[in-house]
Amino acid sequence: MKTLRILAVTAAVFAAGSTFAQGPSLLGDPALSLSNVSVGVEAGTTGYGVNFGYDVLPNTSLNIGWAGGSVPSVHGGSINIEHDKYKTDYSQLQNTSIVIKYSPFTQQYLSATNIQFGTYIQDSAIRLSQGGVQVGKVSTGPSVNPYLGFGFAPKLDAHWGANLDLGVIYNGKQKAEDTSGNETVLADQYRWYPVAKAGVSYHF
Repeated sequence: MKTLRILAVTAAVFAAGSTFAQGPSLLGDPALSLSNVSVGVEAGTTGYGVNFGYDVLPNTSLNIGWAGGSVPSVHGGSINIEHDKYKTDYSQLQNTSIVIKYSPFTQQYLSATNIQFGTYIQDSAIRLSQGGVQVGKVSTGPSVNPYLGFGFAPKLDAHWGANLDLGVIYNGKQKAEDTSGNETVLADQYRWYPVAKAGVSYHF
């Protein structure tokens, strides 16, 4: 429900932007023009959510997003902990991202590619179950974790664009906790969380 409310607000922003973008800058200063702003929706391994972008320079943008919900298990559908096998459920994801996207290229076909770096503020949990009963979880956060990636963001016309982002979040040491509060350190692969998401955006 929270995601649906955010998407509704995004739609309202689209409508307002379409109304005002044709007129003078609402912010007065051309450097802070509404034409530098974009709003989009995304889906991927971090969940479903929205993204707000601001063009700091022609080839650099600051992007703030929120995503959450349920996604397919990115480390596989199960996990082995101390010789026991557990089913994993990635249904309690919630994260906020602050990412800078920089395109070092000016050529027509390369200018849509970008390098990305920033942070993900996570407060997520992966549920662990056996026989359909939840017996524990792997929690990430609340914590601030570094992110590095690259993307492809072609413009479809003067306002609409698409994006594909690929990268990785470094979560550090991860622990599984059972219902009794006992913790087990996980394998190194859980230190890294893969990011793969796609979306569409509207640039005012």
